[in-house]
This record gives sequence, C-alpha cells and structure tokens, in this order.
Amino acid sequence: MSTRSIIARQVGDGWTGRYHHSDGYPTGVGNALLAHIRGHFAGDVRAAMAYLIDQHPAGWQSIVGANLRLAPGFGGGFRFNVHRPQCYCHGDRDEEEDTRTQDNLSQYWDIDFLYVIAEDSRMLTAFALDHDWGDDPINDTPLATTLRFLRQIDIRTNDTFTEGKQ
Repeated sequence: MSTRSIIARQVGDGWTGRYHHSDGYPTGVGNALLAHIRGHFAGDVRAAMAYLIDQHPAGWQSIVGANLRLAPGFGGGFRFNVHRPQCYCHGDRDEEEDTRTQDNLSQYWDIDFLYVIAEDSRMLTAFALDHDWGDDPINDTPLATTLRFLRQIDIRTNDTFTEGKQ
C-alpha cells in the first residue's frame, strides 16, 4: 500500500498542489523535495515549484530517488536502474489536471501527508492529515479531515526529516 501525499505551494493563507502517490512520508517525499530543491534546482524554489506543480498538472507517481535530469514520464522508469521521475501526465499516462487545495481537504481521504513550500521564505512545512471516520466501519469518506503540523524546515539549511523526528 502506498503512502500518499500532496506537494503544494503556499498561496496567500492557503495552498495549491499536486498528488504524489508513493513514499509520501517525511523521510520519503519530504527529503526528496529538500534534496531536489537544494541539488537539481540549486536552491531556486520558484523553478522547483514550476517543475513539480505547473509543468506536471496530473501529479506524480514518484519523485523519490528520481534523477530530475531525465525526461519525466510514466512507465519503464525504475526498471534497469533508470530512475526517471514518474508523472501522470507524460509517457504512458496522459491524465487530466488534478489540483489539490485546502478548500477541498475532506475529499482527500487517502492522503497521509501534505508538504507546503513557501517560495518567498523558502520554508517547507510538513503536515499529517488526520481523518475522523466516526463509528461507522463502512464509511467511505471521513466525517472530518484536519491538518496536524509536523515540522518546518528552512530549505537553505542542511536539515532533513529523520525517523522519529518529523
């Protein structure tokens, strides 16, 4: 089973972002975001957000362990140690835009984590999504979904997410 997350940019008091299917926990997607922004994008948060959100409107299968110098797409990416970024809008997939925002949070019953990146302050903030399913064992949507703050990391530092210290 995958740990799903959202990669988002801060927009005013809210956020807008894209779905990410695999390895959504902080030591997965959280650290991948930090590594890609610090490495591939050389600290340019705006360029990273343009790539991760604007240029890939259908979202991601995975950016964890991906080489962003390779062409993104879906299919064949992790075979033979290729490690290209796996998106849902290039390669073997051509899915519709899937924009995630704070306005429709309760629809994301399958999302475990949210990463909000503030372009101006260069801060990455991680949240867990807590879902209240109530007492009905066959509920297919939560009664409520709340965000629980985990940690905020300044992208300009060498700090990362570690096990036990989210």
